[in-house]
Amino acid sequence: MKRNRGFTLIELLVVIAIIALLLSIVVPALSRAKDYARRVTCSNNMRQAGLAVQLYAQNNDQQVVPNYEISSATIANPPAYLPAPFNSYMCYHPNQTKPDGDYKPFHLAVYYEQGYIDDPRVFYCPAQPRTTGHYAIPYYYEFYVGKGNPSDYSDPAHRGGYLWGTVLPADTRGSGSALVRTSFNYWVYGQKKLEKIPSYKPMIFDNIQEWEVVPHRKGRGANSIPQGLSVYYTDGHVSFCNDQYLFDDTNNWPWNKTDPSVGSGPGNYLDRFEEVLRRIQGQ
Repeated sequence: MKRNRGFTLIELLVVIAIIALLLSIVVPALSRAKDYARRVTCSNNMRQAGLAVQLYAQNNDQQVVPNYEISSATIANPPAYLPAPFNSYMCYHPNQTKPDGDYKPFHLAVYYEQGYIDDPRVFYCPAQPRTTGHYAIPYYYEFYVGKGNPSDYSDPAHRGGYLWGTVLPADTRGSGSALVRTSFNYWVYGQKKLEKIPSYKPMIFDNIQEWEVVPHRKGRGANSIPQGLSVYYTDGHVSFCNDQYLFDDTNNWPWNKTDPSVGSGPGNYLDRFEEVLRRIQGQ
């Protein structure tokens, strides 16, 4: 009777080496596929938000929701100046309530509350990290419906689940951080009518508050290099801008990436913010 012959050590090593080689090829490809899928979803979300702006303008004599200095604005009197750029991703603020006690919507939230958007998830990029581990401010949807990372909340009462825009959860910085934010910037250049904004201008785009929060990156850490930005333009098209000049930070301009503190980047400085927009336009 013949005895079954097992694998020799050399044969096992060869098989292991082949498997390792295949994994080295497949794993990066899967990672790239996931990144691409996030980019596609981000672009689709942005396109839906942009369509809401277009439909709103068609139904309201070409008007768009203006940018407000949200902490002090009134709906009836938008500012005659450009507010600080970080206002452009804010949607609800504790200073702004309706007579019934509900929070007033601002910016992209207006299109949602008026029925032009069914699901506020479209205001968020899926590549945005689901943690505040490397940056204090949360920009992901789940946080604003009570289903975020538990360690991201300073008040346990803000965890559990609720409708977007009905609760203003505070992050780890405490009660002063209680807001509802999107991960997209919404910017209309001080205009009140869509027809006044040039067609080549970016209107809705990935978060550029700080270098650390740009969602699409070449690696997973905050110190990795950004891949690019998804951008919705006034004329209605969406593109992924990946010219690395966008992220050039010679002499700490305009990203100021060597300063990791909150409030040091384009979101807090209009000149830096406008420089990033010029680069998006290829200027």
